[in-house]
Amino acid sequence: MARKLLSFLGTNNYVACTYFLASQEVADVRFVQEALVKLHCSDWTPEDQIIIFVTPEADRKNWANNGHIPENNAGLYRCLSALNLPCRIRPVLIPNGKSEDEIWEIFSIVCNELAASDAVTLDITHALRSLPMLAMVVLQYLRVLRNVHLQGIFYGAFEALGSVEEVKKMVAEERRAPIFDLTSFARLADWSIAVDRFLAAGDAGMIHELVRLEAIPFIKAGPTDTKHGHALAVKNLTKRLLDFTKAMATCRGLSISQCATSLNQALDDYRQAALVPPLVPLLEKIRERTADFNGNEIRDGISAARWCFEHNLIQQAYTILQETAVSFFLLKAEGGPNDSHPLDVSKRAMVKGAASLLAQKKESAEGRFPPGHEELWQKIWSIMGKTDENYRKMSFLEQYRNDLNHAGMNQNPKRAEKFDRFLEEAIQWLEGVMKNGI
Repeated sequence: MARKLLSFLGTNNYVACTYFLASQEVADVRFVQEALVKLHCSDWTPEDQIIIFVTPEADRKNWANNGHIPENNAGLYRCLSALNLPCRIRPVLIPNGKSEDEIWEIFSIVCNELAASDAVTLDITHALRSLPMLAMVVLQYLRVLRNVHLQGIFYGAFEALGSVEEVKKMVAEERRAPIFDLTSFARLADWSIAVDRFLAAGDAGMIHELVRLEAIPFIKAGPTDTKHGHALAVKNLTKRLLDFTKAMATCRGLSISQCATSLNQALDDYRQAALVPPLVPLLEKIRERTADFNGNEIRDGISAARWCFEHNLIQQAYTILQETAVSFFLLKAEGGPNDSHPLDVSKRAMVKGAASLLAQKKESAEGRFPPGHEELWQKIWSIMGKTDENYRKMSFLEQYRNDLNHAGMNQNPKRAEKFDRFLEEAIQWLEGVMKNGI
């Protein structure tokens, strides 16, 4: 992995000033690139590179010496070379970007300068017109293609001092221009993608990776760090997201309600601790998706099946929905509270057995129950037989689930598209049964 500073050189006749970033500063420099190199590249090695993208005009006026006649100013190459750093410093010629073809050419040129796993610091101070956006697109593209890492994005705000003529009239002590660290905006873009990935596919992996990169250092810094509380809230939120998605992916029916409740609490805690306000609305999108989970295990089972269905976890959805339906009908037969899963295996098998026999038009339940459970069997048989839809849906759930679990290795496997259609019907059926009664 190499570290690389990418910067675009402009054509103006720059005025010397002091650039400062937080508590650090670099005095009496014409080029913001020189300030950034002094601030960020002092420990770089021969493997690292400072790459300056120049148009033909920028090359002539500011990369080379004495580009602004009659003034005799040192060009950027001389200024950087004078720092005697071991890393390589080189210009890369780019077109002016005055047409779509030229913009695509710049895209290709920048892409070609970055290799797998490079760590990139980006200076957009003199990246005119579409170049800042283009540079961000390149980085996002290469993060996927080559696992390129963004270290930071910076902008030297010389214009905060006023016009060039006004700055020339200032004494040296007054010429102090801030360097803005814009990295947090790129991180927000990362979070947007990560949250979208979670909402679309139920994948919390990217969120977890962002926390590993961003929150852990602040947690290690201790309570005295201003971002410590925020980092702890983010870490807790990520853990709850992972717990929730793993419970779904592995059909942990007894854990789903608790995981959902903990996740919703973590989302509320983050809202109070957030130091990045724009992130809150993104996380509210997650809260909207988990709002249906209310702590009732049976109702949450249906919500979990729908969540899995919406995130294309079809096999998990069938498993969770069928087992939730079994719990619901067994609780009805036993007359117990409708808020938790009964776990007696033999009793649960009776619900599935009754549905299967009724679907086969068997008229008698005699001898179909385990010893000592005749009364319960009769109640289950009666409840399941009240409407055709109850035992038909239960029987079909069993068939579809078995077909999935055995990978369609049977004489008449169902077509893939049929699973979605019946699953949606089955979820609506069980929702209706719970809402309106059997």
